[in-house]
Amino acid sequence: MRRNPARALRTGLGAALLLAAAAAPALAHGALRRSTPAAGARVTTPLSTVTLEFTEAVEARFVRIVLRDSVGLVIERPTIDLSADRKTVTVRDTALAVLRGTVELHWTITGADGHPVEGRLRFFVDAPAPMDSTPPSVDTSALAPERYGSQPVAAGGGSSTAAWGRVDGPAAWVIRWLQYVALLAVVGGWAALVLVLPRARQQLAVGATADTLDLIERRTLRVGTVAAATLAAALVLRFLAQCSALGVSDAAGLRDVLVATNVGRGLIVTMVGALFSLTLSRQGRAPAAAIGVAVGLLGIGAAAMGHAMAATSAAVAVGTGALHVIGAGAWIGTLSWLVVVALPALRADGALRAVVVRAFSAVALVAVAVVGLSGAANAWRYVGSFDALVHSDYGRMLIAKVAVLSAVALTGLYNWRAVVPRVGSVAGGSRLRASAAVELVVALIVLAVTAGLVVLPPVGLSGL
Repeated sequence: MRRNPARALRTGLGAALLLAAAAAPALAHGALRRSTPAAGARVTTPLSTVTLEFTEAVEARFVRIVLRDSVGLVIERPTIDLSADRKTVTVRDTALAVLRGTVELHWTITGADGHPVEGRLRFFVDAPAPMDSTPPSVDTSALAPERYGSQPVAAGGGSSTAAWGRVDGPAAWVIRWLQYVALLAVVGGWAALVLVLPRARQQLAVGATADTLDLIERRTLRVGTVAAATLAAALVLRFLAQCSALGVSDAAGLRDVLVATNVGRGLIVTMVGALFSLTLSRQGRAPAAAIGVAVGLLGIGAAAMGHAMAATSAAVAVGTGALHVIGAGAWIGTLSWLVVVALPALRADGALRAVVVRAFSAVALVAVAVVGLSGAANAWRYVGSFDALVHSDYGRMLIAKVAVLSAVALTGLYNWRAVVPRVGSVAGGSRLRASAAVELVVALIVLAVTAGLVVLPPVGLSGL
């Protein structure tokens, strides 16, 4: 199967740029900046409104406000007004005037990166009792349908305490890890077919047959089919976990999560890329342009499901994130292909093994550079300062990721310098299989760290 690597690369980058340009405007992973009444304030007049100003805009459909006072009155579903920039939430309810004593307001919002954020605000109301101390009756079922401006909170929307679907819970963590593993495996398989195997064919000795490379190609397509199907299944689980985290289970809520949030839209793009990849793998022989489009969809979709959509320049952040995903796939994904598919098929052919491994090394070196440069850009964007790097949860998790990733890079450097020159021998082949397996295991740990990193608020975006 002959393909043009340069053409595939141009197509993939072009698809990434086009999709990035079409990305939605940046929202954010917000935190409460100020409120009226302020935290700890003493209020001497009956409340008519409570205003919450967040650091960034919030997803309108998934805001939840619950108020309770020390007397026992609970207001669970007040009407809210959103400012034009969606950063300020004004709570309105006739029952606010009856609140007395210590008032606790529990808020839950969802930023553009899809991660529910919650917090509590306490203040004290010491106002004259109203003439009628009976809390007014509020018929929330008669509220107007959701619309921009004044809108009721969706039933159950914004609850981030759902057990299995918590974005910081173990189940959601495993689902994200499975998604990343499958995604990189898909990208790595395509990189092997478009970049590694054609390069190996060009370096075959005169008169040598390509039967073994044809066998590797067929196995790569079969493994790619499994990886693409696994990715599609992981995306379905990710969607269900997201709905659980947001506390929605009705049809309207499920639709809103899918089409009205950046995470949902990114998930759709990624799913299209996964199904397209599945179709191409089952087809057997695909043009490089189609493969480039599939890889571009996967990179952009994955980036749009995370912190990139919370950046000031979302298009640039998504583009950088897509390059990071594609570079990681061309490095770690192709490494998994080498360990699982190529080396077992090349166990008895040292000369051809040396050709394939050298072709892989050339691709991996470029991919490592792409991962490093895009990762540095992302780190600067999401952390913003050395102090934030060492004193925030996000910064410390990022340090852990870089440390483990450095171990992968050092193992790869060892393979490149010490093992690859002797890979054609029986002993060299055994050493490469062992060291490459270690490198792959460490890479899987990196993906586990990444699965935890994406749910932490990036201080460089939140301004905290």
